[in-house]
Amino acid sequence: MKLKNETMDMLYKNISDLPVSTGFIEKCHMMGFNRLKDITDEGWVALMQKKGFTNRWFGELMTLLESNQLIYTLQAKPDISH
Repeated sequence: MKLKNETMDMLYKNISDLPVSTGFIEKCHMMGFNRLKDITDEGWVALMQKKGFTNRWFGELMTLLESNQLIYTLQAKPDISH
């Protein structure tokens, strides 16, 4: 099992350095994400509305977060645009 610090460090690694598919990496870069933290800071509601979002990409994201005990980092963020 990974230590908490190692797990949290994953949020700050470059997406290209993570154990994900090249398609996932390309989609992240297309949407402007360089680190997992960039994605989790968006929140899942905003992600689903982002241009380029696909269920396949989201599924890979969820698998990565869940397998590293980071699923809690992807929460709905309040909509501050109103």
